[in-house]
Amino acid sequence: MTTQTESRRVAVLIGGGAALAFLGLLLPWVSVQLSIGAESTSLSQSGLATDDGKVILIIAVLLGLIAAPFFTGRIRRVLIAGIVALLLSTVVTLVGFADINDIRSRGDETEAVSATVGFGLYVTTAGGLVALMGSFMAIRGRRTLGEAAAPGGDDDAIPPAPPAPPPAETPTLPSEQPPPPPPAP
Repeated sequence: MTTQTESRRVAVLIGGGAALAFLGLLLPWVSVQLSIGAESTSLSQSGLATDDGKVILIIAVLLGLIAAPFFTGRIRRVLIAGIVALLLSTVVTLVGFADINDIRSRGDETEAVSATVGFGLYVTTAGGLVALMGSFMAIRGRRTLGEAAAPGGDDDAIPPAPPAPPPAETPTLPSEQPPPPPPAP
């Protein structure tokens, strides 16, 4: 696999995860069913209407900005970009799982009110996981991805170790030397 292909794969995962997280913000995160007597009302709330959703919107934009240089192959600080993307995508994923858990735990607090997790929250959480995979790929391939950016390689990459010196010959004792060959007849 070429470094350009690997760089684009990282861009697709980080950028695609950011796009999924953003798409999930537009979809319902929670649906609430209110039942009073014979009447029943359903309400839903998108991710953008929540405080967590607003934070994830900012993170999704930042992840998209991080993914763009990977797509063009002009990324210089691969390790830094990978670590920042890792942190941001971890926040998206953890917030998603925390909100899913919170809604499920409050789902049936009373007979009159029931809450269910909306599809958008699952999409947002999946976007965080996809971006997380791309972040790991960026960190793992930082040396080869950095080579695509500049002839000198990635500024953040650890230089390769110098070659090991040849093993020193150990002197042998006369008793350890093989016997001389027998004289020829």
